[in-house]
Amino acid sequence: AASLVGYVSESPLPGGLRFSADNMQGFDRRPQVESILESIPPDAEVAASTGLVPHLSNRAALWEFPGGIGAKYVVVDTEGPISSQSFRGWVSARDGLAAAGYHLVAQSAGVSLWEK
Repeated sequence: AASLVGYVSESPLPGGLRFSADNMQGFDRRPQVESILESIPPDAEVAASTGLVPHLSNRAALWEFPGGIGAKYVVVDTEGPISSQSFRGWVSARDGLAAAGYHLVAQSAGVSLWEK
């Protein structure tokens, strides 16, 4: 009973008094994002935006963007989170992908996939 009271009064998740729809943003673009991620070959090296790294974590070679420039694929999410360690240089690295030899493969819901 005490756990239930604690959850209801403090939880930001559905059912809790601190729940806000703002905490649940991004779910509406999930199908488009998954489609882009599924188009990356499973054995390819990837550099990915902070919020996409967990979705690609089963790969042997994965970097958090802007690290990993030079990897075969770069996937950038302009609507997702950017960690404080990746924030510096993120915009300039994103804007410089074409100059670094990448071409745009797919783009949807704020996510773009680049291949070298």
